[in-house]
Amino acid sequence: MPRKTQDQIEAEIAEALTGKPACAGIDASGITTVPLTDAKRRSAAEFERCYLASVFARANGSVSEAARIAGLDRTNFRRLLHRYGIR
Repeated sequence: MPRKTQDQIEAEIAEALTGKPACAGIDASGITTVPLTDAKRRSAAEFERCYLASVFARANGSVSEAARIAGLDRTNFRRLLHRYGIR
């Protein structure tokens, strides 16, 4: 396979990025008003809440099944559900 030139690589990158915002899929509204560490903490917590809710729904409300899918023990999974107010 012939090697690509720098121009070809840059053209492919530009094509791949066309129309895609830097934060695709992330709600960045208001996030730039806080320090990076706080923004990362908030983003991680939001991801965790969303992940747990999705896994719990996929398991049809079964804590045991959801914990198995998530790779956590039941007690920790239940504690996280409580922390995020997921029922």
